Amino acid sequence: MQSRLGELGLQSIDVGGAGDCFFRSVSHQLYGNSNHHMHIHTAGVQFMRDNPERFIESNTENSWLRYLNNMCIQGTWADALIIQAVADALNQGSNLSEPNQGFAPLITVYPVQERNTSSTITIGHIDECHYVSTTALQSDASISMCNE
Repeated sequence: MQSRLGELGLQSIDVGGAGDCFFRSVSHQLYGNSNHHMHIHTAGVQFMRDNPERFIESNTENSWLRYLNNMCIQGTWADALIIQAVADALNQGSNLSEPNQGFAPLITVYPVQERNTSSTITIGHIDECHYVSTTALQSDASISMCNE
């Protein structure tokens, strides 16, 4: 992951997990900390409740109501549906960086309403099981100057 993000001039920041790592990473990108993860989670689920026609056909594993009820539970892992719903609810594009060399360096999820890439956030996705936030890569020179 560090190598892939380094190519993009970024480094990863682990903002925690317990199933909420995607929402914590989005919160860190938007607010500078992971404290707003439940607001982001709730906004995504509410968007799916309000716009089922956008998502219901993509949910093939469970009933729609069971899926939504499960997704409401804190600690439920993010999937492609909730990632799109968060983008739509917040009108916020997201770049997802995958370390696997078989994937593109960035996969962009655009909100349905607007495709404004000037405010796109970047999140790392490690081994398809954990999300991390990112920040600009600092050079060793800038780190040593900050420590002096």
